Amino acid sequence: MLSVLQKKDILEKFLLLHQCFGLEQMLLIVFMHFPADWPRLVTGRY
Repeated sequence: MLSVLQKKDILEKFLLLHQCFGLEQMLLIVFMHFPADWPRLVTGRY
């Protein structure tokens, strides 16, 4: 499980990626890096 600071850091990185690459590429990166964990990251639910 990720700490709040880790989540904040990840979110900031994804926002930067989103600005650079757009939503589709960002989602691909999320799916590749968090194949099992992405629904919890996206929804914030556990």
